[in-house]
Amino acid sequence: MKHLKNVTLILAGVLLLLSACVKDELEITESSVFPQSQALIQTTLFGTVLDENDQPLPNAQVVYRSGRSALSVETDDYGNFLIKDVTNKGESAFLQVKRSGKFDAFRRFGVLEGRHNRTVIKMQDKTIAGQLTASDGGRVVDANGAFVDLPPNAIVDADGRPYSGTVDVAMAWIDPSSEDLPEIMVGDLSGLDLEGNRTALTTYGMLQ
Repeated sequence: MKHLKNVTLILAGVLLLLSACVKDELEITESSVFPQSQALIQTTLFGTVLDENDQPLPNAQVVYRSGRSALSVETDDYGNFLIKDVTNKGESAFLQVKRSGKFDAFRRFGVLEGRHNRTVIKMQDKTIAGQLTASDGGRVVDANGAFVDLPPNAIVDADGRPYSGTVDVAMAWIDPSSEDLPEIMVGDLSGLDLEGNRTALTTYGMLQ
């Protein structure tokens, strides 16, 4: 059986919403919020993809997504890319960047109509932090002290079948105090409140 090369874990932020207590009972109100439809704008995206040492990454695949459409380009020898004259849904664009040996990068950033909008994206090394057996599970700790606990028999292959072999776990800590956090972080730290309005979030650290 082939080894499962990497397990990529992304820990996202969780919002805990508590309602008021009435007659010593906790009342829970469910609410579904849907974002309003966004206008289509014509714009151009460009930027640079770097490694953790600020060196350009050539031949990285940059995938631009807007609604159901997707467009893929590759970075040049200097890590630069250009996505010209696209129809973007709303005032923010979403990019996914892929390259061998690196964790996938995800970036959402604001764009203006009829303008060239630039972003810088840093990709983290997919460094193996530890190894375990899928049937036994266990804990893997990286050099920064971040850890992941995997329960026994919790991993399946691409076809959904239980996997019991050896697992290499790659981890990368995203320090919330890093000066280059905006270039490394996953997403853009935005969300929707209960009224459907866009609001800012904060991070206490991320783990890929």
